[in-house]
Amino acid sequence: MMIFGWVVINKEKEKKDMLEEYKLYCIDDSDVNYSYFGYESDNGNWYIKRMSNTTNIILYVRGDYNLNTSWNNRVSLEYKNYSEVF
Repeated sequence: MMIFGWVVINKEKEKKDMLEEYKLYCIDDSDVNYSYFGYESDNGNWYIKRMSNTTNIILYVRGDYNLNTSWNNRVSLEYKNYSEVF
């Protein structure tokens, strides 16, 4: 049981470490329903985090190039749970 707990903790740490390479690129909190946060890594990978302003539910979308185009189309992108995106 203790080993299992250690494995789970390390998997969560790996996910967290994976996102540390991303830097905050832009924020849009002007929408009534959602706030958007765009992140980009040095190699061009990106993700956008969308948070509901009423429920605080956070969903994600990610890609490996062209954050500018995706950011401009952020409202129409298909967002999913963290575990489905990362």
